[in-house]
Amino acid sequence: MLQRISKKISKISDKAIIYSYRNFGSVVSGETYTCPMCDFRGPFAPVNGASGRRPRAVCPVCGCRERHRLQKLVLDRILSEFKPAHKSCLQFAPDPMSPLLLRSFIKLVTADLSPQKGSIRLDMTRIALPDESFDMVFASHVLEHIQDDWTALREVYRVLRPGGIAILPVPLVVEKSYEYPHPVVTEEFHVRATGFDYFDRYRKVFDRVDVLTSADFDGQYQTYIHEDWSGYPNAANPYRAPMAGTVHMDAVPICHKA
Repeated sequence: MLQRISKKISKISDKAIIYSYRNFGSVVSGETYTCPMCDFRGPFAPVNGASGRRPRAVCPVCGCRERHRLQKLVLDRILSEFKPAHKSCLQFAPDPMSPLLLRSFIKLVTADLSPQKGSIRLDMTRIALPDESFDMVFASHVLEHIQDDWTALREVYRVLRPGGIAILPVPLVVEKSYEYPHPVVTEEFHVRATGFDYFDRYRKVFDRVDVLTSADFDGQYQTYIHEDWSGYPNAANPYRAPMAGTVHMDAVPICHKA
């Protein structure tokens, strides 16, 4: 109960801070960044992260966070050659990237285990769709919730057409990935902590995996995670290992089917 109350207070605090940055950003911060999602120029607002305050996190206009900005930049780079206007995309867990995917692809199907209006119900470990159905599969921060991730990866490969791409980013929060003993309720039911080595699993399923990181794009877009993770584990993240540093690189894996 106390954790739920604390989380609600944190969200209210985040909204108040974002409002202040939207209206008085030039006063409260001298920093200027560019949001690739909405073209806002100015300071990005802090939010309350899992281990404390996370500065330079959220665009005060469109609400996108570091991972959304990085994913937008990655999509801008790869879609120019992928030519999605006559192709289809399957997205698990619709998020702020959905409007961009909808504009880019001739067909977008959004799916979830508990779908909202406009989405269909699909289990990523048992995708009830024919082989080679889609040109792209997009699932951001989904696999860390799935215990049988190997099956999910093979299912994604199965429904991709030849020449297709899967975009499957996960939170990069530890040096080396490991499984939790059970889903962690206070960590949005994560079943593992993932690091860059998690992409090695993708390489065993897909024919080629490229990885673009925060370092591959101009710093004006601010796609790094500014947060101190040295204090883990804590009450909300009881199995999370501590990680040195206060600035962490994010990454987007691009998984290819030949």
